[in-house]
Amino acid sequence: NLLPKVKVEEEENEEDIEIKLMERLIEYKRFKAVSEFFNDKYVSSGEVFSKKPEVIEEIKPEKVDNDDIFKNITLLDLYNIYNKILENYREKQNKVNVVQKKIYVDKYKVEDKMEELLKKINSVEVIEFNNLMKESSCKLETVVIFLALLELIKIRTIQVFQDENFSNILIKRRRDIE
Repeated sequence: NLLPKVKVEEEENEEDIEIKLMERLIEYKRFKAVSEFFNDKYVSSGEVFSKKPEVIEEIKPEKVDNDDIFKNITLLDLYNIYNKILENYREKQNKVNVVQKKIYVDKYKVEDKMEELLKKINSVEVIEFNNLMKESSCKLETVVIFLALLELIKIRTIQVFQDENFSNILIKRRRDIE
């Protein structure tokens, strides 16, 4: 009874050894292929490809006779042209979104905004991020609101959801911590 069992185990061991040898052979071939790949990269790593310099010909401006330009222009015409240039410059300036030159210390505090956000979230089930940003009066307040939101997320007081990319961001109070 014992002899056939030993033979079966020996046959299984031989099959296991063959499988292990095949796995090692496959692994060896992979390592060899990888080493050849990196060896090729190492050999070509110092190659530098250059381009011949382009010759750019200098175009000399044609000589303009200024006497012809200012021939029939009066001093009043020059003054009007100057005023028109200044007016165009003023129109191009962005007067609506002017950056404040002074940042007031502690005008908006993250802690205060966190309390305001918690009050809003407790009164309403869900708040839209866009509505919060519309309520802010300046860029500094927007940044402080955003920092307050991040802090509330960090301490796991609120949850933030977005159904799909570029859709509205929803803010909701976490109920599992109560």
